[in-house]
Amino acid sequence: MKPFITCAAFLAFVFGMPSCSGSHDHEHSHHTEAEEHDAHATHDHDHEAEEADSHEHEHAPGEIVMTPQDAARFGVGVEAVAAAPFADVVKTAGEVMPTGSDISVAAAPTAGRLRLAPGISVGTQVSAGQTIGQISASEVSGANENAVAKANLDAAERELKRVTTLLADGLVTRKEYNEALAARDAARAAYSPAAASGIVKAVKSGVISQLPAADGQIVAAGDVVATIGSTGRLTLRALLPASEASFLPTVKDAVITLADGRMCRLSEAGGKLMSNSAAGAASTPGYIPVYFSFDMTEGITAGTPVEVRLLADKAGSVLSVPREAVAEQMGEKFVYVKNSEHSYIKTPVTLGRGDGLRYEVTSGLAEGDSVVVAGTTFVRLAETAGVVPEGHHHH
Repeated sequence: MKPFITCAAFLAFVFGMPSCSGSHDHEHSHHTEAEEHDAHATHDHDHEAEEADSHEHEHAPGEIVMTPQDAARFGVGVEAVAAAPFADVVKTAGEVMPTGSDISVAAAPTAGRLRLAPGISVGTQVSAGQTIGQISASEVSGANENAVAKANLDAAERELKRVTTLLADGLVTRKEYNEALAARDAARAAYSPAAASGIVKAVKSGVISQLPAADGQIVAAGDVVATIGSTGRLTLRALLPASEASFLPTVKDAVITLADGRMCRLSEAGGKLMSNSAAGAASTPGYIPVYFSFDMTEGITAGTPVEVRLLADKAGSVLSVPREAVAEQMGEKFVYVKNSEHSYIKTPVTLGRGDGLRYEVTSGLAEGDSVVVAGTTFVRLAETAGVVPEGHHHH
């Protein structure tokens, strides 16, 4: 309000001043009329340009408007729908396990409290002889057996040395010497230098796939501290329901889903089908175990329970979209179809099978439709707000 008052006062001052001459008044009036004429002409031109622009970008009701510049800025990407092979799927449960032929274990040499070495965790690459952790036996009652064994060994060695000297002088019999020698050997067998140090070492090089004992846990002598896979391969054990036994011969691949929602297609991680025979069903009544071997992948470790989608080798040609393209509202599934360079249409769809990565579309789309497969959230936000997210505008 303050700038307006200042401006008004200034104009009152200017127009209230006496004129210097009549010719000046005439000239001033002439200039004012010309300026008003130019202003009207400019306004009319701008109005016509706005109307032209408005007609050029008119959109039907229900269209979501977003300029190509905004779409690029928010990472909105589309994919043309096309018929392609889509495998039959059976969804089931499974578990990731270490590969049996490549496993070695590092065991506790004595009872005590385990302290893992710095940097040791599942997925860590270790070399043969590397320290995995150390056992502190002093904190555990009854864990001083190895100390007793060391004392017995020392005593047996002293006795053997004494008897050996006496045997040379003929003061003891050969039988007495043999008894002292046997006692020393027994004491040596009972004592473990490794137990005395309490150090847990890797037997061979590989990747740690399991750490059954946690840092700070009390362990017994012989307990497994670490499981090491030498080749970085893992095994998937999927349990196919016996009611789906007819599906078994067709299984060729699998998609696993972790607890955090991440997915991995085994064929893309060097996966190989190891067994799809019903012979193992006796060990798991009601289920048929199916085994795959695959490369160790970040975030997937032995012992991890997973959701499994077994994929068949026989596939029909269907329309499908990536799971990222599908949104849900009030129980209805829909996708966004790019209608023009500046607009998108919210399109209801009916979905069929899903292999974890894509969904079959049984109705709602036609081959060639451009479906939003990236940046779906921003298109939905533009639909909800009627404009693109705050801070951006349409031109």
